[in-house]
Amino acid sequence: MRTASPPHSPPFSPSHFHSRRGPSSRSLAARPIFILLLLLLLPALVVPDSTKKPINRCPLRPSSDIDRPPLVLGHRGASFHIPEHTLASYRLALELGADYIEPDLVPCKDGTLVAIHSADLNVTSDVHTYNNGEFQSRARQSPANDNEWGYYVHDFTWDELQKLRVRQRVSESGARYDGYDYLFGIPSFAQIVDLLHEWNTRELPLIGRSGLKRGGVPGAYVELKRSAFFQEDAGISIADLFLDELASHPKASDLLFDHVTLCDDLR
Repeated sequence: MRTASPPHSPPFSPSHFHSRRGPSSRSLAARPIFILLLLLLLPALVVPDSTKKPINRCPLRPSSDIDRPPLVLGHRGASFHIPEHTLASYRLALELGADYIEPDLVPCKDGTLVAIHSADLNVTSDVHTYNNGEFQSRARQSPANDNEWGYYVHDFTWDELQKLRVRQRVSESGARYDGYDYLFGIPSFAQIVDLLHEWNTRELPLIGRSGLKRGGVPGAYVELKRSAFFQEDAGISIADLFLDELASHPKASDLLFDHVTLCDDLR
């Protein structure tokens, strides 16, 4: 009776794997040096794309050894004293010496950009109670806002928004003064530009410019609020609306981009 010969071992059996000799200590030592040289030489091997527009890395403020005091931003205006995002609040911030005022911009139904912190008008206005509930049928849920109920600003025209009056947020915590609630309206970006232009060209020459830290001309530090929400909920590109506003208000460019602190070709 013939006995069967043992089967061949599989090519990666444990005995076969452990019997293989590893790399020599010399090759292991040389490998990190080779990788380091490759990393150092790799940038020189990359051919730059001549068709790609170079990135403009002009600093917002040129480096200097001058000891400058910090810039003062009127965040939403002088929002402790007067309801935020109103012309009166922005004006008070300028009077208190702000270098910039900071409006939050959102779009309304006809494309006008207005200054409100929240997309829901009910957070800071009398939209729910106005004229015995004239606008209560506008309240709705938005899938783009986790199905939250609200009076969304882009469901209202600019003419309708001008009927509303604003109030302080978080006034119940004592963090803000609410004595001026419901006295002021919602401003448009165009009105904010006009306010700044009036301040810089008529008011400052009368009171002097020495106290201002960026050359004597306050500007606007704009925030475009919740762009993804407006795009998803209504197909509105707030960035495109903002660029259109800048094109239609030449004065706005000087208020946003100062030639001293930004490169000329960014204007």
